[in-house]
Amino acid sequence: GRNYFFEKLEKVIPIDYAGEYKNNVPRITAEHCTEDFIRYVSQYKFIISMENSKNETYITEKILHGFCANTIPIYWGSDYITQYFNEDRFINVENFNDAIINRVIITILDILMNPEKFLEIVNKPIYKENKSPFTINSLSNDIKHLLKL
Repeated sequence: GRNYFFEKLEKVIPIDYAGEYKNNVPRITAEHCTEDFIRYVSQYKFIISMENSKNETYITEKILHGFCANTIPIYWGSDYITQYFNEDRFINVENFNDAIINRVIITILDILMNPEKFLEIVNKPIYKENKSPFTINSLSNDIKHLLKL
């Protein structure tokens, strides 16, 4: 699904591949969320932040990479992502059907053509309702829930 998304996107917008897949620019070697990583990623308006698999509550650090660098994450993964993060601060690719992909591409093009829109998005709160969903109590409850499994 991710590769299909990339194929459709790169027909419309050039993509810099800084990882192992289709690498076409200097490879990013900095550790995630270090100053070097943030500096590298911050030169872009968008970062592809897709999970390796789609599971209900499987959310990794990937979406945070874009937030740290003041870019717009293009996210695919957990359907619960908007319970934690402000849906107006990133682009959510709910699935890889053509209608969703085309909507995402149009959104990206709109942002690229409207610098004010980019600034508006990256200046929005990262967390839903501008509150971190992670508290000592919520983390404790999550750990208890996991231990019961």
